[in-house]
This record gives sequence, C-alpha cells and structure tokens, in this order.
Amino acid sequence: MNHPVLSIDVAKGKSVAAAFISSNQLFRKPFSFEHSPSGLQSLLPLLAEMESLSNAKPHVVLEATGNYSRPLSSFFSSCGFPVVVLNPILTHQLKKKAIRKVKTDSIDAARIAQAYYLGNGSPELPLEDSFLELRTLTRQHHHLNSLYTDVQLHVQAVLDLIFPGNDQLFSQTCCGTSLRILAAFPTPGAVLAADPEELLALMLPNRRGRA
Repeated sequence: MNHPVLSIDVAKGKSVAAAFISSNQLFRKPFSFEHSPSGLQSLLPLLAEMESLSNAKPHVVLEATGNYSRPLSSFFSSCGFPVVVLNPILTHQLKKKAIRKVKTDSIDAARIAQAYYLGNGSPELPLEDSFLELRTLTRQHHHLNSLYTDVQLHVQAVLDLIFPGNDQLFSQTCCGTSLRILAAFPTPGAVLAADPEELLALMLPNRRGRA
C-alpha cells in the first residue's frame, strides 16, 4: 500500500492537507485550503502532478468527521480519486504512541497519511447522490423518533405528578384525543367540573359515534 496520498486533517470550513508520493517521500508540506468550490478545485492540479510523477492514482485520505468530511469525500470521489475515510481512533492511537504529544494541524495531517501507510483503511465505493440522501433522511427519521419518545416520557412524568391516573384513560398518552383534553382541562378537578358535552366534543373526532 504505497500509493501517492493526499492526507487531509478535516476541520470546519478549512482543512490542512499534506501530499506524499510514498510513505517516506513527502511531496508537499502541509498547507491549508478553504471548503469552497475554488478551494477544492485548487487541489486538482496537485493531484494530477502527483499522478504524473508516480504513474498511480493518488488516494485522498481523511478522518471520518461527520458533516465536515462528507462534502470533501463526495467531491474527490466525483473527480475519480479513491477516497479512504479513517476511523479517528486510529490516528488518536498513533498520537498516544508519539514521544512528543503535540497537537498541530500539520502534524495531524502527517499522522493521517502514516495511519493509511500502516495498512489501515481501504478506498470507499462511490455512492450515488440518491443513496446518500436516503441515508441522511433515514438518520434524521431515527433521530426525530428518538426525540419524540423522550418527549412522551417527559410528558408522562409530569402527568404522574399533576394528573395521576391519566395513563389509564388512553392507550397512548400523547394521542390526539388525550392532548386535546389536557389542553382544555389540564387537571383532574377541571375534568370533573367540565360539561360532559364539551368532553364528548373533544373525543368525537376519533370516534365513529356518540356511543
């Protein structure tokens, strides 16, 4: 695994990259670039020069940093360069082994290349935009469902204090009928004092009839 490598220490808005022709041959010292169309395009001539010198397609190596690394990964894949996304734990382990534990972006860019040359990681398969969008939507759906569950538990905890027994009235505490009644009559006393027709009107939308 001695391909030319463009290693990137990804950050928000701007990253630091270093270019290696091989594991022991630095081609360009660490430099920073913006996460903008012009910033990314400026790296393509460097990659082309590396490919010309080595007769091999450079690999772009970076850490998985969620939303920060995905646009970079997508850009280089669309340009035809193999992209290797490393688990940040790997470079963190290399950092721990270093005699001088220095944290700088330029050193971290070199460590990312070192982690790749040690045999960690392999190129990702390029994914279609529709698949990436579906994956993002699925994660959002899962996140919103988790939030909804947390809110329901919190509501039930409050009701156990101010409206004991409410959970025995409905199969779901946060169903439409339950929430309508709680909004109009938020305490047991308010329910007991309510006009039965008012309560019935709140329940009818989810019922087939007055029975």
